Amino acid sequence: MASIASQWPHAFMPTAEGIQLHYVDVGPRDALPIVLVHGWPDLWFGWRHQIQALQSSYRVIVPDLRGFGQSSTPQNVEAYGAKNVTNDLAALL
Repeated sequence: MASIASQWPHAFMPTAEGIQLHYVDVGPRDALPIVLVHGWPDLWFGWRHQIQALQSSYRVIVPDLRGFGQSSTPQNVEAYGAKNVTNDLAALL
């Protein structure tokens, strides 16, 4: 039996700084997008039940933020600033 995490497609998006962001992107591409953002310390997987509930009606995008899960972990602390993180989220849309 496949794990629950493997039932959704996983992808990576490179940022302008060369950071690889891991995310899950499911649901109809022409549907209203919803971005589910995890807290600290957590991963995209914390949203698994909501993904199941929302994916038939919405495009659900669920990233691992910088430094979490399968996303890159920048060494420079400034890379984790709010502007960089919000730019990452906007780029996913």
